[in-house]
Amino acid sequence: MLGAPPVTETTQTRTSFAPAVVRIVALWVLGVSLLKLASGSPNDLPAPVRELLFPPLGADLAFRLTSAIELSVALVALVQPRLGWPLLGGLLAVFLVVLVQLVAAGAKSCGCFGPGLDVPPGVMLAIDGAGLAAILVARPWSSLPRARPRFLWIALTLAAAWGLPWIALPPQEPAAPPTPAGEAWQPPAERPRYAELSPAAWVGKPLRETQLGRWLDVARYPDGTWILYRVTCDHCAAHLARIAQEFVSDPKIYVFVRLSEPFKDEDRVVHELPPGEEAELPRLEKGWVVEAPWELEVEGGIVTSAVFVQGE
Repeated sequence: MLGAPPVTETTQTRTSFAPAVVRIVALWVLGVSLLKLASGSPNDLPAPVRELLFPPLGADLAFRLTSAIELSVALVALVQPRLGWPLLGGLLAVFLVVLVQLVAAGAKSCGCFGPGLDVPPGVMLAIDGAGLAAILVARPWSSLPRARPRFLWIALTLAAAWGLPWIALPPQEPAAPPTPAGEAWQPPAERPRYAELSPAAWVGKPLRETQLGRWLDVARYPDGTWILYRVTCDHCAAHLARIAQEFVSDPKIYVFVRLSEPFKDEDRVVHELPPGEEAELPRLEKGWVVEAPWELEVEGGIVTSAVFVQGE
């Protein structure tokens, strides 16, 4: 009967190297996820993720769920590298696919760290790629010793990972409902960290009973074409420029609603507006969660159509 293979110095080194690599990469993912959760909003999720998750889940739920998944994978890999490394490797692979799309689209920032730190997606592609490569070089599938799953620690880890996004982020909708008809408009007493706008759901409703009517005294503005825009949005700038050109031969009543958000002066691309009424939503800490620009048609105070204007 053959005995167990001798434990060589190379084997011992590899056995200690693999869990260290997995845990270091997990700490990186954990730190990035916590920073984004602490300072970010759904606007910081990459465009491919927003396009995939926002329609079925809503922006707020999508942000919480993606944060919970990232935290779960990172924490499980920390507690039990043997069990967590495949999940960590898979998560990094997903990150790389998204980052490649952002690089191809010419995005300026990956949004990985929230709005306070702009990191080019190419830089994050290199960092996450190096992390995945380090895990593969460490060969955890063969070098990590088999161990019984620590079910109690895993359960506590998952509970923390899934509870934190709901504990750290308070409800984002203001407590006050829209102002009832016949009463003077009052703004919400409290402002959430961010607020989601869903213009497509407003069609057929009185404008004052929509999310927009909750934040803006819409009765002060006329019926017509309402444009929701950002001053940092290239698509918004192009659409507003087209409206200005068409206004000369086809004047209309416009209401331009600015989504007021913190921004850097060098990022501003909208400097002038076409003729029309101007309105501005209040500034929230992390801004308004909605793609822009949106074009609404309002007749008799009712939203008759809502169209997201694609890039021109």
